[in-house]
Amino acid sequence: MNICVHKSIFAKEEYLLFNGSTYSWVLEIPDNCLLVGSPNKNSMSIDSICELLDIEPPVLISKEIEKSFEQIGFRGPIPSSLVHRKSEFKKLLNEAIETSKKASDSLERLGYMETFIECQRILRGMSDASVDYQRLKREVKNSGSAKNDSMIKSFQPDSNGLMQKAVYSNTSTSTGRMTIESGPQILTAPKIIRKCIKSRYENGIVCQVDFVSLEPRLGRIMADADPKNDIYKDFGDLVFSGKLNREQVKKVMLCAIYGAGFRTLSDLLPDGMSPRSVVKKAKEYLDFENIVKKKREELRNFGYMQNCFGRPINPSSNRDSLVYNNWLQSSAVDVALLGFGEIIKSLSELRSMPIFLIHDALLIDVHPDEEKIIKKIAKGGAAVEGIGYFPLSYSTFSDE
Repeated sequence: MNICVHKSIFAKEEYLLFNGSTYSWVLEIPDNCLLVGSPNKNSMSIDSICELLDIEPPVLISKEIEKSFEQIGFRGPIPSSLVHRKSEFKKLLNEAIETSKKASDSLERLGYMETFIECQRILRGMSDASVDYQRLKREVKNSGSAKNDSMIKSFQPDSNGLMQKAVYSNTSTSTGRMTIESGPQILTAPKIIRKCIKSRYENGIVCQVDFVSLEPRLGRIMADADPKNDIYKDFGDLVFSGKLNREQVKKVMLCAIYGAGFRTLSDLLPDGMSPRSVVKKAKEYLDFENIVKKKREELRNFGYMQNCFGRPINPSSNRDSLVYNNWLQSSAVDVALLGFGEIIKSLSELRSMPIFLIHDALLIDVHPDEEKIIKKIAKGGAAVEGIGYFPLSYSTFSDE
């Protein structure tokens, strides 16, 4: 993997490219390249890999100089090559390259680099979006949701009516579950806010494309099975011969995946049906015990376990339900991003644009001439290479 040192470090118009053996100056950042020292949070930074692997990120500005610039109120990128002695800068640069190479090589050895790069592209591939900000403030106030001024202000548009792009991270949590570093706090905002996001096109709409029952379906697929489109019906028919309704089946499945208590489940089940017995059947359906055994072995041998794409995970305990859930959630995050990546590729020739990711949902600003196309794309589902097929749902906020 090539490593590129950002031009701001040198106060130049060229980037320093390291291809693993030699250095060269380039005017543009090449594809498949990790940036060092980038002031742009939305860049493909080596810092993300370091965070994922729990490695100290490369440093190109000494703490003393960084603090001095902060004290004088300087907020722009600091040209490290100009503010350090030549020998000190050379040392910092060599150490940064070595750290970056170590992190990159580690991710390559895990077999996760290709998936990581693709997911980073998708996270950074959203377009800016329009919003009815006055309506947003009214909706939040009228909904009775706890008022959070900073959350509301994160959606405030510029003079063109467009919000700042959301900058996502999937390395600040152990499983890769998305967080937002800056921009509209869509992941934690009340759902009512989604209705206030509007199309930039006259007569356009904003739609939402969701994975259907992503984690249970992935769990069944990873148990070497090919479930029907409705995973809960598939489970209910196969294991309980249709004796449980969909709500009961869903609760049983979620208890198996998340390790929830049995009290609520007991109230839902028919008399004489043991919660422990039905959860055990759900775990058999998901091959729970074998997967947990394999992941425990990885934890013992390596100090970490890997999701089904190779991403390392360090669960906070070795409790069975946590080991399984962390493995499944982490794998599902990558499935969702890779699946949405295929949809985004389908949009490349259209005017419709992806604007927000909300875990296993993608929001799209749909041009009025392209709604049928987007519906067709969603109806086709998402095929993730090496894993399987996942059905998707399509809705607009007027449908809710």
